[in-house]
Amino acid sequence: CRGNIDPEGCNSCIRNCTLDIVEKCCPNAIDAIIWYENSQLCYSNTDFFGHLNVKDSGNWFWIYDKVEEPKAFNQKLGRLLKNLTSQATTETNSKFMFATGNITSTDQNMIYGLVQCTRDTSLADSSQCLISSISQIPSTC
Repeated sequence: CRGNIDPEGCNSCIRNCTLDIVEKCCPNAIDAIIWYENSQLCYSNTDFFGHLNVKDSGNWFWIYDKVEEPKAFNQKLGRLLKNLTSQATTETNSKFMFATGNITSTDQNMIYGLVQCTRDTSLADSSQCLISSISQIPSTC
């Protein structure tokens, strides 16, 4: 579950994930992964605990309005995500490996960000994984 989700909300989300992944999405799969807003559920017949896997990672961007200055926007977004990566992968935050924040874009709108790693990976692997994602932000749209 995300680092800011309370135990009751986490349990509810995991119950829903479990029902959806087993009954609706992947009923006969030997491995699967599902993401909800507040949690992620993964199962497999191979050992994945503590192993960095960047081949199955991805980036999702929801842009409801067009950005007037995409290059400047992506520079601000990159700065925000680098800062959040640093926060999430420091010893003081190692319990949750999670950070949120925001930054004002060039058009005075707010850009919100969230980063989190799974708690079974090391801080170094988490940092590497998040930095690999930041590097995929396009310089232009």
